[in-house]
Amino acid sequence: MADAPFQPDWFSKPGDTLLTLMEHRELTCDALAKKLGRSEATVRGLLAGSVEIDDALAQGLADCVAGTAAFWRSRQSSYSASLARAASAIPQETSSAWLRQFPHRDILNQGWIAKPNKPDDLLQAYLAYFGVVDPIEWAERYAKSLKVAFRTSPSFKSKSGSLSAWLRRGELEAASMLTARWSPQLLRERIQEMRVLTKAKTPAYFLPRLSTQASPLSPGTIL
Repeated sequence: MADAPFQPDWFSKPGDTLLTLMEHRELTCDALAKKLGRSEATVRGLLAGSVEIDDALAQGLADCVAGTAAFWRSRQSSYSASLARAASAIPQETSSAWLRQFPHRDILNQGWIAKPNKPDDLLQAYLAYFGVVDPIEWAERYAKSLKVAFRTSPSFKSKSGSLSAWLRRGELEAASMLTARWSPQLLRERIQEMRVLTKAKTPAYFLPRLSTQASPLSPGTIL
């Protein structure tokens, strides 16, 4: 009997490849969006995995970044298959319990995940958003660290889903940001200003301001 083909329990989205190529070419999301004739939100969605690469985008990426249209289509096809395989391996009871933690309406309104066409798509959308293969990996990466960070605040116990979604958004935004060369000295000089922002309750208020203060810290590198 022939051995089954090797199927790893991890996968890399096309956006990871795109981000590496953007880094080499010092392309920001805004600059690439203009080259593609698309919105910046589309580029960010490509990086996050919430926007699929269709034929038009595949050709655009081939013309504006690198590779061929066939390469990008194949990259998307492989990723979609891996994502579906990962989702199908998760028991329905487990996936339902995991998904109940997230404020779906808020996340959809923010455009962080694509609106699912059917219930099964929702699980794949969250796996793609967090870049994990199952709820266990999500818990290891986010829930445990949040539990430690807020261990003295009972009000945060039931908010790990929402908090992890915001934390992931920060990771994705940071990954697509063109920043300066890392400067420990400049960080020490600005740390007090950054601490003031931790008192703000609204991420929409403090994240852009924190980004403005942090971007000179670390030209030519995309984190």
